[in-house]
Order: sequence, then C-alpha cells, then structure tokens
Amino acid sequence: MNPLKFITRHYVIIIITFFFILLIANFIYVASKQWQVYIRPFYPKRYLVLKGLFDQSQYVKAYSPIIIPDEYYYALAGWNYLHSQDPILFNGEQPPLGKYFVSLTISLFNNETLTGPIFNLLSLLALFLLGSLVLQSKIWSLVMTSAFSFEKIFQVQMIYMPLLDNIQLFFILLSFYFFLIWWRGKLSILPAFIFLGLVASVKFWITAFVIYLAWLLAVFLYKAKSKLIFLIYTPVSLLVLLISYIPSYIQGDSFRRILGVQKYIYVYHSGKFHFDPLAFFDLLLFNRWHVTWENTIKPSVDFQITWPILLILSIFAIYKIFKKQKRSKDKKLNVIALWFVMYVAFLFFGTILARYLIPVLPAMYLLSFYIIKDFVKK
Repeated sequence: MNPLKFITRHYVIIIITFFFILLIANFIYVASKQWQVYIRPFYPKRYLVLKGLFDQSQYVKAYSPIIIPDEYYYALAGWNYLHSQDPILFNGEQPPLGKYFVSLTISLFNNETLTGPIFNLLSLLALFLLGSLVLQSKIWSLVMTSAFSFEKIFQVQMIYMPLLDNIQLFFILLSFYFFLIWWRGKLSILPAFIFLGLVASVKFWITAFVIYLAWLLAVFLYKAKSKLIFLIYTPVSLLVLLISYIPSYIQGDSFRRILGVQKYIYVYHSGKFHFDPLAFFDLLLFNRWHVTWENTIKPSVDFQITWPILLILSIFAIYKIFKKQKRSKDKKLNVIALWFVMYVAFLFFGTILARYLIPVLPAMYLLSFYIIKDFVKK
C-alpha cells in the first residue's frame, strides 16, 4: 500500500470524525440546557391566560401594546388548531403549516416545544445535503454544517419555542436541494416547487416569492431552454399553500376567502416595509441594529463575529463566481449567489431583525466555504 494514500485516508477519517462529533456534541449541549422544557407536559392554561390580552398586544396594536412572545402565541395557535380552531381566525397573519407541526407535537408528545430540536436537527441534515451538492465535497459540507450549528440565531430556535423560522429553514434548504438536482438534469422540478410551497405555508409567503424570483432569474440567465417547464410547474407552490388551509375549507371557508387571507397577510406585514439599505450592512458589519419602532440604533444580542466575515467572504465569492461564469459549466454556485443577492435586496425594504437573516445565512455559509475551500485547495 502507498504510505501517502494510507496516511491521507486516515487523516480524512480523523477530520470527518472530529467534525461529526463536534456537530452532535454542540447540538446535544444546546438541547441539554432545555431538557426540562422538552419533557414538561403541555399546560394549556399557561397560554390561555394570554388569550384575552391579544387585542391589546403587538399583533393588534401599533402603539403602546402589551408584548406577548411569539413562541407563546404559536403554542396557543397550535393548541387551538388541534381543537378545531379555524386557522384564519387565530394567528391568521401567518400561514398555518408551522402551527400544525406544533399541534402534532402536542398530540404525540404532550409538549409544544419539540419542533425546536426536531427541525434544528432536520435543518442541519438538509444543509449537509445541500452543501455536499454545491461544494462537491461531503467533508467540506460537514465542516460548514458544524460551523453553522454554532450560530446564535439558529440555536435560539431551541431555546425559545415553538418558533417558525427553523421549520421554514428546513423547507428552504430542501427546496434548493431539489432545485439544484433538477438543475443537473437528474430529477423533475416538481419536488422543488412542492417544498417552495411549504416554505410559503409556514411564514409570510414573501420569502418564498423572493426565492422564486432568484430561481426564475437563474433559469432565464443560464437554463433558458427549460424556462417553459419551469413556468408550467410554478403554480404547484401556490397550490401547496392553498392546500395548507384544508381545515378552513372543512369549516366552510371559500377558496375566495383563502385568497383574501393572503392579501390580508401581505397588508399586515407591509407595515414593516421601508427603504433602508444601510440597515443590513450596519447590523452584519458593525452590530448596529436599526430599531425602527423606537427610532434608534443599538447593539443586537444575537450578533456574532462570524457575520462580518461571512458577509465579506460572500461578496468576494459572488465577484469571483460571476467573473469566471463564462468558463464554468456548473452554475450551482450562481444560483446560490442569486439567492443571496435577491434576499439581501429584499431586506433593503424591510425592518431588519436578527432572525430575518435565517433564510439567507445558509447561502452566506455556502459562498464563504466555497472561497475557503478554493483557498485551501490552491
């Protein structure tokens, strides 16, 4: 046996083992701090006392509201849906799919918080699969996924529960995974649009729409011969979103009313829209959070030193990708770059919260590790 190959093989095994153990240990460490919460029986009265306060909360009042944590609201919504509450009549400003998963954990495990660890773990698995596809290396994908697992705003999904961001993130990652498999000509695009519809069914559908625009631009720029197939499958995502309201149909709501709810969701969230292109860069580079409702700027508790590094590496990666795109036949990285650019452009027009970065952080990690991998290789 060649001694060099023997050493290299064992070196690779050591790297894989180390980062796999690091990933699992980090996940277990974060989960262990919440273990008592995960095994605590669901107690509806804990949330029902807040039900009478919703008319005075931030979900209804723009000024001087009573602040009710999102996780309490979603837990109560999940319990209500489990007891035949029409999804458009409670927490109708968000699509219902995420709360169905909360209902499921209440039903199966008598606990409302388990969507946190379950979907964080699923998101890490989906990111590993997507990274293996984009970076063309399972080792680099494992290293990247391990690094991502240390992100505060990702870990928060296992601390304040149930939230919807990690549920949506799981579907975002799978939608890109299947889209890029179709990009390589190995599968129908149908699964990609199904998962994109699930993205739209968890939280405000604008995130899914921005992803769709990135895909559309990528198809027209690099895969023009497939644009008809892409457009034919487009309605699948809308159909999945509408199907998520099945309990509403059962209770007598019309198709027209469900469409009207989507308009209401847009109007409700449009109050957060305003043009502030510096807010994104201020937060990621300098930890200056633009708090629009207080008309002030202050540090974010979720800030990490990784953010400015990821942003700079991502911008450099985009420059490098588009500079050599004529020589590259594989445009998967171009799709990831468009994902980053389109979502950041969307954030220019809205209030920036740390958790709003969750849908784009995987793109930043993929772009950054593309640069790191290329540097190490050279």
